Amino acid sequence: MNNSLLIFPTEAGKRLAIRELQNRWTFQHVQFLTMQELKDQLFVTPLPILKEEKRTLAFYASLSETDKDFFKINTYFQSIELAHNFFDLWQEFNEELVSQDMVLSMLAHNGVELLDWHIQAFNRLKTIKKNYKDFITARGFIDTIFTHTKSNLDVSSFASFQAIHFINQFYYTKLEREIIVALSAHDKEIYIYYQLPKELVNRETLAIQPFMVADLGQGRTEHIDIIECNDEFSMLRGLIQHVHTQKLRHVVHFSAKHHPYGRLLSPLHFNLGRSQNFTTTFLFQFFKHICVILEHLLYEPIQRKILVPVQQLLDAMLDATVSTCLLGEETNVRSSVLDYLYTLVDQDYKFIDLGGDLISRKNEKIYNLLCRLLSKIRLFMGIDSISSFIEKIDTKDGVKIEDLLSDQEKGATNIREVFYRTLADFYSIEKSGIITEWHSIFRNSRVAPQAHIAAGILRLFIDSLTSCSIRFYTAPAASPRVEFIDLQDTRNIFYKNVAVMNVVEKEIPHARQTPFLFTESQREALGLKTYEDTKLLEKYYFMRLVLTTPHVTLITQRNQLQNIEISSFVEEIKSFSPTSHIRVSQIADENYSGVYQYILKSQQDYYAPVDKIRHISFYTVPLQLKRDFLQGELNLSYYALANLLDNAFTFYIKNVIRLDERSKRVDADYSPMLIGTIVHQCLNFIWRDILEQHILPPVEIDFSTISEDFIKKAVDKTLQSHLFYYCSPHNHAQVYFQEILIPRIITGIRHFFLFLERIGLSRTLLEIYPERDDAARKNDYIAYLNLDNLNLTINIGGRADLRIELPDQSLYYIFDYKTGRYNREQLILYELYYYLLQGKATENQVFSFFYQVMQDEGKELRDFYQRKSKTEMFTEFEQTVREHIHALWEKGFALPEKKAGLDDMADVTRSDLYATKYLPLTRRLM
Repeated sequence: MNNSLLIFPTEAGKRLAIRELQNRWTFQHVQFLTMQELKDQLFVTPLPILKEEKRTLAFYASLSETDKDFFKINTYFQSIELAHNFFDLWQEFNEELVSQDMVLSMLAHNGVELLDWHIQAFNRLKTIKKNYKDFITARGFIDTIFTHTKSNLDVSSFASFQAIHFINQFYYTKLEREIIVALSAHDKEIYIYYQLPKELVNRETLAIQPFMVADLGQGRTEHIDIIECNDEFSMLRGLIQHVHTQKLRHVVHFSAKHHPYGRLLSPLHFNLGRSQNFTTTFLFQFFKHICVILEHLLYEPIQRKILVPVQQLLDAMLDATVSTCLLGEETNVRSSVLDYLYTLVDQDYKFIDLGGDLISRKNEKIYNLLCRLLSKIRLFMGIDSISSFIEKIDTKDGVKIEDLLSDQEKGATNIREVFYRTLADFYSIEKSGIITEWHSIFRNSRVAPQAHIAAGILRLFIDSLTSCSIRFYTAPAASPRVEFIDLQDTRNIFYKNVAVMNVVEKEIPHARQTPFLFTESQREALGLKTYEDTKLLEKYYFMRLVLTTPHVTLITQRNQLQNIEISSFVEEIKSFSPTSHIRVSQIADENYSGVYQYILKSQQDYYAPVDKIRHISFYTVPLQLKRDFLQGELNLSYYALANLLDNAFTFYIKNVIRLDERSKRVDADYSPMLIGTIVHQCLNFIWRDILEQHILPPVEIDFSTISEDFIKKAVDKTLQSHLFYYCSPHNHAQVYFQEILIPRIITGIRHFFLFLERIGLSRTLLEIYPERDDAARKNDYIAYLNLDNLNLTINIGGRADLRIELPDQSLYYIFDYKTGRYNREQLILYELYYYLLQGKATENQVFSFFYQVMQDEGKELRDFYQRKSKTEMFTEFEQTVREHIHALWEKGFALPEKKAGLDDMADVTRSDLYATKYLPLTRRLM
């Protein structure tokens, strides 16, 4: 082996060879390289080579506006995919010795169809390549797509080696063959190793002809276990069983870190790795949240404000690391800010302004905390270069990295080393001088112009962190554990026994991908690698693994519903291997809960006992009058009453103990709530303007004279309001809202006043009470029912949008504006609350209406009960309320007996168990 060079296809194979031969090292002149390392030494250039982010940034910077328009690129980050395809294509041309000037003629000569867009795109890429080269060479750099060519091949650096060994590489590109020829021309002994019958190898081209498993011989295989499963969980079950029974030590094609079921594996028996992707760290999450906030900042040009999205602020504050860094260690501080943000979400606010104008000064503590948060955003928004970003790291007013590390990360990982090394590499982008003007790189029309550069630099930085990993310092394992390896890394390695997971079509072999620019037939005509070449390569390494391993377990899956089929490689093994060597078994659907309970053993039982979930008491909160209704009163607004009638269990949570879940999602569009608020606000403005024209009530109004122009002024006033400004999404939906929805609202309001005329209220003396004039009564309740047997009084309250009364108190009208759904019981409650319970009017003197503004439709209460008198309506309503209150006394706060009412808080009420274990079968199927 003296004076020998060993070339391996992968880094894993090279490392294993070094480890194996170290014990027999006799100070001989032997060197180990991968094929890529060999190329890097054969193609030497005096200029530094661009790689990774520097390469992609230079690519984008070299694009002309015509190039960007052609490939529909608006931002740097949209160009990354094209850049990767661009570099891969030219590298592949170099590897297969394809001349870019001969491409079109080669395709024409082979009779392959070439469309106009192919020609245009390819010519555009040639132009981009030239411009890219000019751009980087002018700055003193070069790229491997210009250096790794046959004309630059120089083998003189390997003159000292007498023998060169190429170990088990299946596919050699034309450039790699030229390298072998060039090395052999200098009197080198060349050895090329395959684990294939020599009849399958063409010694001139080194090409491998297609083969079947029968062509490869028997190999070392003694037993092949094929386990056929129905789903991924069953495959994991089969793996665990074989690890136990067959003493498996290696598992191929399964990443425990990236597989959801990998978390079930014990680190005592499986080597789950001492590394962790940087994206899982608190430090990464902090920069990610800041970046996302910057990317969603919006500049509103009319009032010239920068708007900060409430959704992204809430997401950031829900992350304990971010909130701790921005607000401090006190948990009550974080809770105060979260409560304020939740309130904004409940009120449909989508933005607050960066200057803090929206924030209420009523609570000085909250105001100061949010201003501190906004000042941090302004700090990062001031980034205009990588240097200015680094200036924010580990400074008094910036970000202290140590504060963003968990105790475990501080004491047991190399996270500091990884972060600062990445930061230094990041700084080298700017220091190299490739990019001098960041504004031209980071332009994004969706981001506030003031934050373009800051958001772009932060996004570039967190993208560079994404590929990093941190290593945990752990004690050595007490006993050997199962190792996870990739199929490509099994080359040149022998195992005694091994399991291969998920051997299904589209995995092994992998699914056919649509190639960039050229079709499969065009690639074949150009001499580029095709899908069939890649499939044959995968087949070789898979079959090589099977035939060199005495005991092999192939775990596969067949699932017709998900269109999953057993790999054709497995089917071939079953067909051509000796039946005495193969054992096929099936694992049907597992009892998932049973397996989980066995694996996830705990000292406490967190699952619901079977004997309890079959009893109605499990789905009921017992009523305790002194606890639940301390004052002996139950106050019911319409919405509370509706909740009680629909689902008593959730009524208890929301209305009795007031633990309603806070919404964490901001509606990104014009929500139904916002549209309803706009309509109500418009009508309130209109009533104010109408009534201000009269000195004292009663007033006489000709509703037919209320014009659309008059209504439009109120609409404009509403859209200029504080509420609408911060609740509007300020995006493309604004065009639809202004041009379609607003005219519809104006027309609907106009028709409402015509409706008032139709029911006889025009040109008549009236006393009018819009919603705003009822504000003082917002929280008032009056007694409705006295349940003496329960010692409980039921009070009801409400707030109608509009009330109109005749001065002689002969007739009373109630109106509720609607832009969505409505429920007739709401009108009953309003009539009771405002007039009937207080004896101000009789049932026949009160008329209540829903008016659907968007449909120009008014409906009176009687329209919903055409065959019932008002007395019957109110009697039935009272009976319903009594029945539900008595049900509380008899059953407690129980779930409804209809499946339609079980959607609310389904995870809390466990309606899934309730529906299947308790409801009668006929109701379960509703």
